[in-house]
Amino acid sequence: PVGTGLSPTAAATARSPSPAPAHAPPAANPHPVVGPRKRSKVNPHRLSRVEGEIAELTREIAAMDGELASPALYTDGKSRATELLASRETLAKRLAAAESELLDLYEADAA
Repeated sequence: PVGTGLSPTAAATARSPSPAPAHAPPAANPHPVVGPRKRSKVNPHRLSRVEGEIAELTREIAAMDGELASPALYTDGKSRATELLASRETLAKRLAAAESELLDLYEADAA
């Protein structure tokens, strides 16, 4: 185009409509409406006690497993190993019962 000082390509670009602006997503509500908090149906002391019991039983079983893994344990006629295995079985049953109780507590709270 004469007199514009622009090249034909630049002039064509200057005349072409610009693309439509992209629409921004709506802004998040700075003050969302929050309903009342759901109150837990589970006694927090009971929940804490059961979780603590599970942690302690797990530690005790792990310690016994470490002892049972030692070859030296089986050199004395296996009497200590037999005792440890019996104790471990008792702890494993207590752990299973505690885990079951914990699941019951979680399910009661979810209901």
